[in-house]
Amino acid sequence: MVKAKINLVIFVFFLPFLVLAQPSNFSKKMVLIKGGEYHVGNVKSPFSDEKPVQKIKLADFYIDETPVTYADFETYVKAGGKPALYWHYAVYNQAEHPITGLTWYHAIDYCNWRSQAEGYEPAYKMISNLDFYGYQIWEFDPEANGYSLPTEAQFEVCAKNGKETEYAWGNIFVDSLANYDNERGRKTGAWWRLAKVKEGYRTAWGLYNMSGNIWHWCNDWYEVKYLKSTKIGQTKSLRGGGWGSPSPLELRTYKRSFTAPSHYNYDIGFRCVRPAKGAVKPVSKTNYTFYDFSFSKKPLLEKDFFEKMDEKQLAKILAQYLQDHFPNSLYLKQKVDQQKVLSPQELAQVIVSKSKQLKIKPLFLLGVLAAETAVGSCSFSRWYNNPMAYHWQNRLMEAGEPVYEDLPNKKNRKFRTLAEGFEAFGQGLHRPIYYEAAKKTLADFHHVYVGYEAQDWIFTISKIYKDIADIDLDSRNPSSNVGQYIYQNWAAINPIWEQNKGDQAENVEKKERKFALIYGSYGSEKEALQILEKYQKEGLADAQILVENRRFRIALEQHESETKATKRMNILKSQFPQIWLWRRK
Repeated sequence: MVKAKINLVIFVFFLPFLVLAQPSNFSKKMVLIKGGEYHVGNVKSPFSDEKPVQKIKLADFYIDETPVTYADFETYVKAGGKPALYWHYAVYNQAEHPITGLTWYHAIDYCNWRSQAEGYEPAYKMISNLDFYGYQIWEFDPEANGYSLPTEAQFEVCAKNGKETEYAWGNIFVDSLANYDNERGRKTGAWWRLAKVKEGYRTAWGLYNMSGNIWHWCNDWYEVKYLKSTKIGQTKSLRGGGWGSPSPLELRTYKRSFTAPSHYNYDIGFRCVRPAKGAVKPVSKTNYTFYDFSFSKKPLLEKDFFEKMDEKQLAKILAQYLQDHFPNSLYLKQKVDQQKVLSPQELAQVIVSKSKQLKIKPLFLLGVLAAETAVGSCSFSRWYNNPMAYHWQNRLMEAGEPVYEDLPNKKNRKFRTLAEGFEAFGQGLHRPIYYEAAKKTLADFHHVYVGYEAQDWIFTISKIYKDIADIDLDSRNPSSNVGQYIYQNWAAINPIWEQNKGDQAENVEKKERKFALIYGSYGSEKEALQILEKYQKEGLADAQILVENRRFRIALEQHESETKATKRMNILKSQFPQIWLWRRK
């Protein structure tokens, strides 16, 4: 305790324009930034939206020492606020990690709650207007003394320590000072996804994570012309660069990005600022009304229009959606293997055209892209042109390149282009195991696809359908036949699949007394179906499942006599060493 006080005195002595402040009612340490005239923008920048250099004037303000962490956010959740989307994932929800997976509206709800809890005037008020994507707008009151998100200018000045530097530490990039995606699909560094907020660089002004780890929500509506803000735009500004950023260029102090305020991502979080003016009031005893995070009230397409599948118009709509929600997609930034850099329009066209070819709904493909890797905005599988994380396993990445967990010597699915990845994914969906699951709910289907409960996966797909096509889709709605929202040819698939199942049952009945050559016995029908399909693809067309006493046995062949069955078993043993003869009752 004594040591901390000595450090504080020395720090203030050498930095007269900066004062650390920790009023007794604060739950989180903040830094006081002295007001004055500063420059923002970069005349030498390769990005047009960082120009021109402008002189601005800032008043004194406080800013959080670190981004808001899971530990900070837990207080809000315990008070009644909604958890962020990845709350239930242990790999994200760690006390000292920055909170991610929340929209701009969710972040400012935290700001308002924090203001009221600590006796300040909330800085945001909900109004009747809707943003471009149909979400209720919250208006900012610059005269309030409560918490808000930093403006772009405030963030940039703090990132540069009031100077003109490319990075928070200086003009030369130092790889070890910031968490970003320098590993490109291989786990080799110290950080796995998010880093603890105090593991990154600490600026001369005492601020952590101003470059890398997470993109920060900012208060401003994004405009290409910096500081020429409009009252209501389509997207909100982001600053700082995140763990998904593929290049140091994304971590520069001048770098600007954006996304729709109703969007959320694995690498977008926030920190709070507060004006230095204004005294603390007695804390209000009024209960705080938390934001309810409703879906869009103004979808981009009507449901009827979507069902007509005007491909040209749909591609146009998807291009706008991709541009406003996923501007940090890897595929819009650089070449990956043989996949050239795409524009949002080109990416939308690939999604629509491949969906048609593979007879799956374009919104389902987009939904899985968004749920798995935020359309390649972050994650390791995107470097393999596999942003659907199709048959992906991360668990063995400690050894280097990812491999299948169940096939240790086989690498994960890697594709030369996105189109190839989409084709494998689409073809994979046309498997009996998925058809069977699609007869039920989205929750049932997702259990087969993902393999475990992942409500964020379902929510993201639901949001895509609602935002774009006004389709109400969730874990239990519809209560059956979710395949109608997944497959373009579901009306044809469903009765055919039913007929095939009937034929298979009839064949099993006819051959019930025969001698079966068994290669695999399973307690799960799902697992047995997966193995069966594999054998059928390998040319064993007669292979089928025989069920008895709750065991699902895969019969490669069946024969009328024990002699013939034994002879065939001896022949097949070289290829299937564990094969055995089963005489059915």
